[in-house]
Amino acid sequence: MKLSIVISTYQRTDNSTPFYLKRALDCIFNQTHQDFMVYVIGDRYDDDTEFTNICQNYDQNKLSFENLPLAKERDRYGKGWALWSYGGVNATNHGIKKSLNDGNYYICHLDHDDEWLPNHLEVINDCINKTNADWICTKSIYLNPNKTMPVINGKINEFIEFLPSYAKLIHSSVCMNFKTIPLLYRDLFDETGNVGLPSDGELWDRCNQYITKHKLKSYCINTITCSHNEEGYERK
Repeated sequence: MKLSIVISTYQRTDNSTPFYLKRALDCIFNQTHQDFMVYVIGDRYDDDTEFTNICQNYDQNKLSFENLPLAKERDRYGKGWALWSYGGVNATNHGIKKSLNDGNYYICHLDHDDEWLPNHLEVINDCINKTNADWICTKSIYLNPNKTMPVINGKINEFIEFLPSYAKLIHSSVCMNFKTIPLLYRDLFDETGNVGLPSDGELWDRCNQYITKHKLKSYCINTITCSHNEEGYERK
């Protein structure tokens, strides 16, 4: 099955983005499951030449990239909690819509500063083929090699029924069918003037309700395939 991966990215002021973005793309192109399409969306990546050069270094049959002219959330919020909670919403939704327009409905998330083990897409593809799951996540290392999320018990590689919810999983570990779960990310600060749940956590809570209402299939694969070792850059 062809899986899509959406990455939104921007040029960090500490010049670390090339390292992180290359690492993220390398881990995708080193996957054991090679039937995929990557959508890299620049959230007004300031150095367009740098952005283009990084993206052009990979197989263009498997990678689509676009640098948006506006950074909707960063231009409005600066640093702080609003940006940390909602930065990249517009760029991510743009990538999701591009994938859907290409007929690719199963979309995986990968934050540009996270990385996957080589079997990440393979175990997700296996779960979809065996269960016809609508929403899937794997387990992730979270900041500390001894801490993992979600906290679940079961046999290694077991598909465990699991409903998404805020603060229970890592964004980059998720793949979902945006055709059967037709939801997008939201910027609650733009909508309400208040900083509510972060965009991914708020989406997971809505997915939980939608999956329950429509009796869809949702699983956590009990194996670690994702690493999330950095938190809070936009709050610094």
